[in-house]
Amino acid sequence: MGRKENDIDNLDLNLETDFNLDLDLDENKDLVFPEGNEYFKNEDSRKYRLNTKSVLFRHAEEGARICNPRECDRYDCIVSGDFVFGDFLEAWMNTHQIGAKRVDLCTLSLDKENVDSYYNLLKGGFIQRFNLIVSDYFAAHERNALMKYIDERLSEYIDKDMVTVSVVGSHCKYKTIETLGGKPFVIWGSANERSSANIEMFTLEKNFQLFSKLNELDDRIIANFAKSSKALRASRLWNELNK
Repeated sequence: MGRKENDIDNLDLNLETDFNLDLDLDENKDLVFPEGNEYFKNEDSRKYRLNTKSVLFRHAEEGARICNPRECDRYDCIVSGDFVFGDFLEAWMNTHQIGAKRVDLCTLSLDKENVDSYYNLLKGGFIQRFNLIVSDYFAAHERNALMKYIDERLSEYIDKDMVTVSVVGSHCKYKTIETLGGKPFVIWGSANERSSANIEMFTLEKNFQLFSKLNELDDRIIANFAKSSKALRASRLWNELNK
């Protein structure tokens, strides 16, 4: 049977439909934004003014210097394939002398150097509590390698109840940081902890709403699956998110 050709030349592409969408957009109408939102400035309620910067950099140390949390509320970052996301937090906290009550990391994968970075932050007193959430894909493939290394390297802090390790059916990649001063930071994007040889992007921002929602989900995961080899599969994880 011969292949049927698509008769593209005879398609009628003269679309004259009248899209009359009444969206009630009055140029003179004042926009009302929620009170207490730090990203809205009261002096001009018509403009969405997020103190943000878009930046590019190659290495974690360079990015840590650029992303100064005292100068900007949000950084949208594009990074090279040489960038090691797992190194960024250690460099950022050291550069700006940031201490954290709690850091949660949810990632698809990481390597030994990444684990060492979190060990350094715990040992140096930069992090008081660290919750690691890894994908079940990673845990299954690294059961006898990196999963054992995590347990061994962080064992001192696991025993002190300063570190939890959970396995879930998740492809999410984010960090939440609650500073000693109570500021809620979220770092999220496409990058895994280790380098991928691909251009990646991520956002670092002060975002109380997203921080609170992610920590709420993390708390449910940790309560049921910390230090467990049994993964919380995607369907059950979704049910937890919607409770």
